[in-house]
Amino acid sequence: MHTQCTKCINTHAHVSVNSRAISMASPIYNSCHSSLFSFVDPLKVIRLFPNLLTTRMKDLVKEPAYSTPLLTGIQADEARGGLIDYLNSLRQIVDLERLHAEKTAQLPPHWQLQNLDEIFSLLDTTLLKCYIQNNKTQLVGPFVRRRGKTLDLMESERQLKKAELTEELVQLYQSKGEHKKALDLLKNCHTNPPTPSLAGLKPSIKYLQLLGKESMDIILTYSKWILEDDPLAGLSVHV
Repeated sequence: MHTQCTKCINTHAHVSVNSRAISMASPIYNSCHSSLFSFVDPLKVIRLFPNLLTTRMKDLVKEPAYSTPLLTGIQADEARGGLIDYLNSLRQIVDLERLHAEKTAQLPPHWQLQNLDEIFSLLDTTLLKCYIQNNKTQLVGPFVRRRGKTLDLMESERQLKKAELTEELVQLYQSKGEHKKALDLLKNCHTNPPTPSLAGLKPSIKYLQLLGKESMDIILTYSKWILEDDPLAGLSVHV
């Protein structure tokens, strides 16, 4: 963790560790410690990285934007790698604080976001963008399944579409209860699937079978085209 923070600081904050510069290093190095209150405001850290903050989050940062270089290639991957470690560590500690405080974690007063749901959304949505930009696509599916409820829907949807991660987009919709969007996407994919796992009727049938009685209207609506395409397969939706 310490090494990754060092990479992040050296590449994005222009801080020399050997000279013990403290103007920006101190708050970010504090992020390597285990106490939640030693973490610098995550908004300030994330805004060091162009295009990772949403417009709304950028507006919440009160200080002028840092002047940071636009990194590319290996440098950018290494910088985001440091950020990934930072965000995962922070996320873990916020989770622990919430458990110890009976789901009402006390957030550091120097953080601009004081709502726990907004913190989780910020951390998880930024992590998703980092995984995609660093081509860690094998991590995206499990991450969306685990953290889908806290991801920012519009931003995550945009990122997954841009990366053409259709299966993961279906998982995002499912976790958000956007069942119509998920089923429309599966229907569009069944004859021209971007991946073999989305081919045919089976993905749509499986999705419908997982829905509960409260979604009966959706089940009836979206089973019609399956019945028309393959009556026998369509009946399996209701078994």
